[in-house]
Amino acid sequence: MNGNRDQLFERLEAARVLHTQHQKHGAIAALLAVIDYLEDEGAMPGHILPLRWLGYEFTQDDVGKPLFKAGQDAIAAAAVDLLLQSGLSQDDACNRVARATGGVITGSQLKTLRKNFLGHRQRPEAIKQYEQATKAMTGVLRDMSPDVSGWETVVMKMVAHTFGKPKV
Repeated sequence: MNGNRDQLFERLEAARVLHTQHQKHGAIAALLAVIDYLEDEGAMPGHILPLRWLGYEFTQDDVGKPLFKAGQDAIAAAAVDLLLQSGLSQDDACNRVARATGGVITGSQLKTLRKNFLGHRQRPEAIKQYEQATKAMTGVLRDMSPDVSGWETVVMKMVAHTFGKPKV
């Protein structure tokens, strides 16, 4: 654990130096260092999402936007994985999750995204987010009482929330 903390402080120091040369890039580097640290320490993707959103808004078309989008994609792909485990076909699972995104991603796009995550044809940061999202969602469902029906609704609400959609 101290290794992660030490690495955080090293990255924050590098961000401080970068900030003296380019304020925006230094701030982004510091935010990404904190996000990575929280992920390494086991924070759930939903807890980190507000920081990603901040980075997304702050960077506009800059460095953070693709990473935030990858996080959304990762959560959607992880939701498809869970639906597949329940016995749904891939097309049905992808289409249900696509509806939960409010149409931001189509079912066919989701199928391709998931295939790319599973085949490690995404950026390493995105694959890490996918693996963490899968673990987090599985953990939430595992912690639910076995007699709770509607676990699918819980998953769809997680996806909708990630995409900023108020209703499923």
